[in-house]
Amino acid sequence: IHVHPSHLSRKFKEETGLTVTDFINRKRVEEAAACLRRGNVTVTEAAFMAGFNDLNYFGKVFKKIMSVTPSQYAGQRKK
Repeated sequence: IHVHPSHLSRKFKEETGLTVTDFINRKRVEEAAACLRRGNVTVTEAAFMAGFNDLNYFGKVFKKIMSVTPSQYAGQRKK
């Protein structure tokens, strides 16, 4: 689009209030949460399906966004 990446990043944050990385992580966590709500996958499977390659990072990002760990979230959905 003929725009410098740092300029695009600044504009993205101005418009959305999120960095590009935060936006992508939020979308990935939403996808993982949807998988966990369906209840047919493990936390590990949900993480990998959503594009996370590091389970520790996934857990940290998931908890930051959802306020519970992925395991707690999955357990809440089974009740």
